[in-house]
Amino acid sequence: MDAEEKIALVRRGACKLAELGLKADKKIAFYQTTYVSSPLDINSYITTTLGELCGLPEDRLRKFLADTDEDIPAFVVTD
Repeated sequence: MDAEEKIALVRRGACKLAELGLKADKKIAFYQTTYVSSPLDINSYITTTLGELCGLPEDRLRKFLADTDEDIPAFVVTD
């Protein structure tokens, strides 16, 4: 699944939550759960609200995506 499909699915979920009665000003934050394996992914550094995400037209969902850097491998540093 690519990033555009992921954010569209997240938007559908947000709209369903709004239909169930969650308030439009409910904050939503994104975070990484898997390795980034494509040049585009959901931007985990921004937040939004349920109302903004659900009310945004499909063609404007790109604002929640970020380019990834495939040249730098993912790694963990510990003490």
